[in-house]
Amino acid sequence: MADRTFRLQTVTVLRKFRALLAEADGTVIGFRGARQLRIAPPFNDPRPLGRLPTSWRQTLSAFQLAGRALRTDVFRMAATPTGAHVCISRAGVLRRGADERQFRVVFRDFRGSRPLSLCVDGDGRVYFGEYFGNPEREAVHVFFSSDDGQTWRPCYTFPPREIRHVHGLEYDPYRDKIWVLSGDYGQEAQIGLASPGFDEYRIVAQAGQLTRAVSAICRPDALVYGTDSPLVQNHIVRLDPDTGRTTTVADVQHSAFFTGEACGGLFLSTVVEPSEVHDTDSIHVWYSPDGLKWQEVFQAPHDGWSLRVFQFPSAFIAAGPPECPYVFLSLRGVRGYDGDCLVGRIE
Repeated sequence: MADRTFRLQTVTVLRKFRALLAEADGTVIGFRGARQLRIAPPFNDPRPLGRLPTSWRQTLSAFQLAGRALRTDVFRMAATPTGAHVCISRAGVLRRGADERQFRVVFRDFRGSRPLSLCVDGDGRVYFGEYFGNPEREAVHVFFSSDDGQTWRPCYTFPPREIRHVHGLEYDPYRDKIWVLSGDYGQEAQIGLASPGFDEYRIVAQAGQLTRAVSAICRPDALVYGTDSPLVQNHIVRLDPDTGRTTTVADVQHSAFFTGEACGGLFLSTVVEPSEVHDTDSIHVWYSPDGLKWQEVFQAPHDGWSLRVFQFPSAFIAAGPPECPYVFLSLRGVRGYDGDCLVGRIE
């Protein structure tokens, strides 16, 4: 296995589609503009599921660059046990029940334009953490919903000056816990573990930029993540949940925002962001069959538009089970594929 060379084969490209949730049979759910679609292999017959609320931002997002500048895309989506879909976008937290066709905004009383995190625990509770500039290092809240995403309230508050903001929340089914990834500098960059409902919370690792991460993959023996720092060399890291020990398993070209499972293995992608340390002008996608040995399987160049105005070039990885035969990479700011979803498989 260690000597095998993997490559990503392109199966098809779904134009102007952001893939968010993948299923074991290869079906994917995501958005094309305001329309939520379900697309099953061979990916030529999109089926409508729902629609986002009408807004001036959403109307302007029909123009690709305007949508990038306004950040109108649905950033993350989670499915609850009842079949409801809960989404995060700049409009707030949106929800569509299993028997409904229209999304509605259910919560907006948080700081920042939109959170980065969204997860569902084993009992169906939904969580996100506040992500905002926070220059004064005010208290930061984690919110949750215990009624299928319909109403929200804080379940945990980081005290002032402990963290800057919450980057990621990941439900760990092996431990029935929730991993909390926070940033940005010094002791603010920590990885913690919470019980469902956040009745208990403890810091597992706190090692500066080595524990600054946005997303992670839960494994039976480790938490696997990529570091997110414009300041130092970035790595793929394995964290021992019991001891908090970190082990670097690969060096990557830039900050890693997105991770996921598919094709029987693990994926991680880097972004292009302003940095005095990194000079790469491309996004890179890495694959591992076991979380230990990693190979780069895809790279694509930045399309040249302003990083500050039109968002960092990236490859968002749709959430799904490892047995899904395809990986869905939603590309942004990438030459020739801006706003498209590359459907690939590992060979």
